[in-house]
Amino acid sequence: MVKTTVKLYPGGTVVDIPKDYLALMNASQKAKINDKLTTIRGAGGKMYKEVAAELAEIKKIINSEDVKPNSGGQLDLHWTAFCISGDIGMGERTIRDLVKANDWLQRTEVSDDIIGSHSVRVLARISMLSTSDCEKWNKNKKSRAEAEKEMMDGTRFTEDTFNNFVGWRAGGAEKASLPSKKKLLEDVRNLDEELAKATFLRQEMERDFQMLRDERNGLEQQVLRLQSTIDSLNLNFQRIQQQLNQQQNPVNQYQALTQQPTNQPT
Repeated sequence: MVKTTVKLYPGGTVVDIPKDYLALMNASQKAKINDKLTTIRGAGGKMYKEVAAELAEIKKIINSEDVKPNSGGQLDLHWTAFCISGDIGMGERTIRDLVKANDWLQRTEVSDDIIGSHSVRVLARISMLSTSDCEKWNKNKKSRAEAEKEMMDGTRFTEDTFNNFVGWRAGGAEKASLPSKKKLLEDVRNLDEELAKATFLRQEMERDFQMLRDERNGLEQQVLRLQSTIDSLNLNFQRIQQQLNQQQNPVNQYQALTQQPTNQPT
């Protein structure tokens, strides 16, 4: 079975991506793809060298003595303006990295296909080895020659593996303590499950609350009816009490007797 890794897309979609795109290929298919990759990498390495040389020449012209009198002492700003102009469809960082790597790219014995299998950022950092520019992050005191040997022995540096090679952790101890992508994805899954449970419980509680609210309304109506009944009984009780009081009063009894008609003989 092909091993897969999980990738999280914007919007929360999680899909399985094959780790090895060659896993389902036969030997002939793999050989053809690898031949194509070698060609592409070789073309990429050659392009890096040619573009780096042209960019270095442009920078040299911008910073030339002929331009300096008209620059107002701001040649670096004119070079920056070129880097951010978009005239060649490259970002500022890529342009600066290619220019930085140019001298090394023109002299190195590393083949074009190996160079083309690395990012411009990594190539720029390799070119800085054995110079004062790398003292801050080259903790392992690696040289360009050591990096070139690793590359020719089959190592393909990414930014992470190059950082390990030179012993540098960008951001210091804080980055070292950051969780892995796999751990983050697991946390996302767990949070999604917890969210689903919490949503279900909230809906259940809302239903229970509505039932309690309905019961409370019913009880309030019942209390009102009972109160009305009690009020009516109180009125009846008061009337009966008044009648009883009148009947038990002697004066009232005498008046009642004297007011009764008497039977006289005709």
